Amino acid sequence: MKQGQGPAGKHHGQVNVQGTNYDIYIEENHQDASGVNANTWTYIAFVPDRPVLPISVFIDYLLQHGNLSVRQYLTSIEFGNEVCEGTGVVEISNFALHFN
Repeated sequence: MKQGQGPAGKHHGQVNVQGTNYDIYIEENHQDASGVNANTWTYIAFVPDRPVLPISVFIDYLLQHGNLSVRQYLTSIEFGNEVCEGTGVVEISNFALHFN
């Protein structure tokens, strides 16, 4: 859900997945805003119109265990991989999240 700050890129439509509407944003040639790195990538965001994951459970855990303070800000939550170096291909053929 957008709450104050929108995603990068241009709006490319909307998709409904299992009863939740997602706005799709795409930014071709997205780059490091600091200017330190010249590499670019394609940024894609699926932004739901309502909460779809109880992130508060994880935040409560971090607060209770001292990993996060009420004086700190959580700036990003990401799902997926983070490639740091090297070459190759990432192919995701089956991805699922299950919470009980």
